[in-house]
Amino acid sequence: MLSDSFSIASFIFLIYGLLSPIYSRFLRNKVSNETLFLVAWSLAPHLVALFYSSSLLVVLLVLLSLGINLFVVYKRKFRIIYSGATFLFMAIIIQIFINPFSGLYN
Repeated sequence: MLSDSFSIASFIFLIYGLLSPIYSRFLRNKVSNETLFLVAWSLAPHLVALFYSSSLLVVLLVLLSLGINLFVVYKRKFRIIYSGATFLFMAIIIQIFINPFSGLYN
């Protein structure tokens, strides 16, 4: 079981950040519509993280991250999404900077 000091939203982004390079290696050039796949791949962890968000500040950061990810897909910079960097960055931001202050915003 996850402790109280660990955010489930952060864990979701961590998993997606670690799985993105693996999926990119196996699915590249095998997906018929790569753009829509990456929209769905970017949207899924954000929707789940919104459900498990512990504070309003985390919700705002998740929505901001979603906007950035969708803009990256719109600009066709697929390598950024496939690297998992944006997901890992969000996991770090939520865990280190937001989680200690979540009690202030509840």
